[in-house]
Amino acid sequence: MDLDAARAKMPITHHRTFLDHAAVGPLSGPCRDAIGEAATDLCEKGSVNLRSWWETMGRGRQLFADMIGAGHDEIGYVKSTSHGLLIAANGLPLGDGDSILTFRGEFPANVYPWLALERKGVTTRLCEPAGRRITVDLVREAIDETTKVVALSHVQFGSGFRADLGAIGELCRDRGIYFVVDMIQGAGAMPLDVRETPFDMGAADGHKWMLGPEGVGFLYCRKELLDVLEPTHVGWLSVRGAMDFTEYDLALRPDAQRFEEGAPQTIPACGLSASVEMLCEWGVDWISSRLLELTEVVIEEARHRGFEILSPVDRPEERSGIVVIRLGGADHQAIADALGERGISVSARGGGLRISPHAYNTEDEILHAFEALDELMMGDR
Repeated sequence: MDLDAARAKMPITHHRTFLDHAAVGPLSGPCRDAIGEAATDLCEKGSVNLRSWWETMGRGRQLFADMIGAGHDEIGYVKSTSHGLLIAANGLPLGDGDSILTFRGEFPANVYPWLALERKGVTTRLCEPAGRRITVDLVREAIDETTKVVALSHVQFGSGFRADLGAIGELCRDRGIYFVVDMIQGAGAMPLDVRETPFDMGAADGHKWMLGPEGVGFLYCRKELLDVLEPTHVGWLSVRGAMDFTEYDLALRPDAQRFEEGAPQTIPACGLSASVEMLCEWGVDWISSRLLELTEVVIEEARHRGFEILSPVDRPEERSGIVVIRLGGADHQAIADALGERGISVSARGGGLRISPHAYNTEDEILHAFEALDELMMGDR
């Protein structure tokens, strides 16, 4: 993939050094254009071409399925990562005496849906990572006879640790435990093939590494699990005969679109489809390779200055597009705000400064961010 061609698809490169994709990322140019085209068409022609926009949404489902190695019938649109995880938490067959295994440090979207199952007598156990790492051995040690679900992020938002989903998935499959994954910090950034990485359900909003809008994302549900899930939210688009408005037949769709219960998010979904198509053209292997190169620059520059690396970075397979560094006793939020005023976007997260470039970023942009950081740190002395 040509880097200049990739940067040409990202208008933000003309205005800002954006190294904060683990937060809310910028829209890609193709996403912006698709949203504008859909909005203009619906504005000027109403529903005349609505079916063509639904076809665009269908292409988006297929592209995301291709990205993660799933079948198109295993992918549905959701309003957010939380929405997808709520479908999992409330649909899986869980009851009194069952427990959920997850870890401290998970983003709340992958905690609250499980904690809320206390009303059913389900317990959520928050285990401790070891050195910010969540390994298959830790999961194995924490599992007991009550464990029915392991809920885990592909990449931890506060540290950048990338879990071995393959090993954990095999463990869960062997023990008859459901494995549910918060995919938002990995989807579009790190390779993932559900044919080789056995988990049951996962969800990701499009507004981070997929360079799409907030409020629309994807749910993955393993096909064999569709009829195991209790359909807690059934709407007119959940059924086979959705377009027959006068015959009420509660025969659910045979695919993951059964979870798209009501009027679709046409305009943002068309934008997300365009971004996912762009990412598929770039190739997730190229994206992840670029990210590991760029984060290596972050690590080297931070170490050169004596900053502490809070992210687990000793094992390349556990790295992601996120690196968290601690700047001694500095106020990391104040530093992030000051960088923002200089046109450089990062976040204060995980006890330090979180830097999360994308594949279209350059080494020079990272060096520019550290030079600005030098000036700010010098000013604090």
